Amino acid sequence: MRASIIVVGVAAAVLAGCGSIGSTAGASTTNAARTSPSPGRGAFGNGVVGQVSQVGSGKMTVDQQSGSVTVTYDSSTSVLQAGAGSITEAVPGTCVVATGTTDASGALTARTFQVQLNMNGNCTPPAGVGGGQGPGAGAFSPRPGRGSPSPGPGGGPPANLAMVRGRLTNVSGSTLTVQPETGSPVTVMVSSSTTVTRLVTSSSARLAVGECVTANGQRDSSGTVKARSILISAPGPNGCTRGGGGRPGGASPATQGA
Repeated sequence: MRASIIVVGVAAAVLAGCGSIGSTAGASTTNAARTSPSPGRGAFGNGVVGQVSQVGSGKMTVDQQSGSVTVTYDSSTSVLQAGAGSITEAVPGTCVVATGTTDASGALTARTFQVQLNMNGNCTPPAGVGGGQGPGAGAFSPRPGRGSPSPGPGGGPPANLAMVRGRLTNVSGSTLTVQPETGSPVTVMVSSSTTVTRLVTSSSARLAVGECVTANGQRDSSGTVKARSILISAPGPNGCTRGGGGRPGGASPATQGA
């Protein structure tokens, strides 16, 4: 299976500011002001997504498209590390996140599958990382525009696009059973085309220049973000994007039906 960084259920934001033909210069300026993020804030508000360029004591500098941002952290900051995963790590009791399409019976054919290890029994990672849909998210159908395996009618996601997060209760070949926090168990099927990643708890000691990070927290008047959570990952072919790089750690494919 090919592997890449997944933060299941979170897609890259797309900003577009388009003025109509024949609009005045003043109107165009107004549109630009409404659609452009403020300097240093990036496209994700208080979230910082980019590449680490400096690391100091309790702080780091993160370079993103809109400029550099200082991010501070302390012992209360939750730190997670994302990277290449293997379906062999998916054993009963493990927290997992799967996205894909469902059939008439409700079974989900996984396009992406994330194994969350060393989560101390908590299958809901901090918001903004690891598929962070917030507490209580189990199985659901994402809103249009959050990413899709294949375009549906009109270019949107298919109606049966869905995600499930919960505890793995059974593994039988390529068929897995996931118990969400609420609701009935969900059958998940994996194949050689499923992208597998892993998420583990980590520490700020793993922060290093060149790594991709997603940091979420409170931003002060100077633009510095005090991070509540940090997700570390390796750069991908397109550098650092929402949730980290594209293909972390030189991921290798797993075998079919593992």
